[in-house]
Amino acid sequence: MAFLDQEEVRKILNLKGSDLIQPVIAERQLEVIRKGFNFLYQPENNAIYIADEVGLGKTYIALGIASLMRHFSSN
Repeated sequence: MAFLDQEEVRKILNLKGSDLIQPVIAERQLEVIRKGFNFLYQPENNAIYIADEVGLGKTYIALGIASLMRHFSSN
């Protein structure tokens, strides 16, 4: 599988579920999700650390990456 671009990720994930999340933060989260998934989908990589300030969406990022992994999983 080739690397995912932002448009492909947008088709699968919707981060606009609440007005509480500022659009600039949602875009940043989407980009980190894309990069994290692309990194972890390579066979030689099996771990990633997500570190950021409190309240910037580390949980949403982890859930987004896990959702993409499940979406593209064969089992």
